[in-house]
Amino acid sequence: MGHCYQQLREWERSEINRLLCLGTSRAEIGRRLGRARSTIHREIGRNAPPRAGPRLERRGRPRAIYQPVAAERRAQRLRHAHRGTKIGRLSQLGAHIRDHLAMGQSPEQIAGRLRLDQGRAMISHESIYRFIYSRAGHREKLHNYLAQAKSRRGRRARLGQTKPLIPDRISIHERPPEIKRDLVFGHWEADLMHFGRTGLSALVLTEQKSRFLLAARQLGKKSITTAANIKRLLDRLPAAASASLTFDNGGEFAAHRSLGISTYFCDPHSPWQKGAVENTIGRLRRILSQPESFNTQSDDPFDALIASHNNTPRKCLRFRTPMEAFLSQIQTSVALDL
Repeated sequence: MGHCYQQLREWERSEINRLLCLGTSRAEIGRRLGRARSTIHREIGRNAPPRAGPRLERRGRPRAIYQPVAAERRAQRLRHAHRGTKIGRLSQLGAHIRDHLAMGQSPEQIAGRLRLDQGRAMISHESIYRFIYSRAGHREKLHNYLAQAKSRRGRRARLGQTKPLIPDRISIHERPPEIKRDLVFGHWEADLMHFGRTGLSALVLTEQKSRFLLAARQLGKKSITTAANIKRLLDRLPAAASASLTFDNGGEFAAHRSLGISTYFCDPHSPWQKGAVENTIGRLRRILSQPESFNTQSDDPFDALIASHNNTPRKCLRFRTPMEAFLSQIQTSVALDL
């Protein structure tokens, strides 16, 4: 008799259970169902519960050797998991996602921008994450395109280091609450992004409400140099666009009083209190950490990267770009002044 190579059906699993209870051998069950003996053996092995303890056996209760209901549920889960995904079925969608991941966009940005452009939900960011961390995604190493480039999803533990407090610092807890909630325009977070090679760094400023980025390459981390670069970046903006700055406790920000605007400092070992700039640095580090990004004598590649960041849609901005949000806020501020 020829064997069937299709998946076991629900009634077959019930029949396996009935025949096992009658003491029928696995080879005989296979012959009756038209299945290979190895198929029956694997099916029972996958879905047999743990051995019953000696107390149950002493009480005379028969030990269950197969669970047909649980086996059917397990088969349904596996069938759903291995079914072709929407990304896999639609080659154009898959190519679009791969291209925009390579451009540095996150799954949320890709899904949100598709929804904005198409006028309807095309795919969720969670589906894109599942695709990235699927077997096919691991083969293509798609996780390397993510901001953290982790091969597995989840958080990493981090250990803080003791740093001296900045003189004349004002704690972030004294900062007006509307700044924390990103309700007011013109409040920035700043950090100095260091690299493995001595002397290479980048000053990064992020406006909290619009997520607009200003940045400058910098040699060394002297506080006077850092303060001068901050003033140079902010002096290009209207007064309403530069109301305050929030830093961590790095010594490079010790000259904060020379800036002439309100400054606040995070608690020690609490970088998440300036989450906007930390998120920005995470997005930039993948590219800026490469030596060729800094060794060039021209600022053009660096400026192009900053422009790319400011023109990438963000979920927190309802998938507008930071440039669009920043210009909108500037226009609003000018109109109010008039």
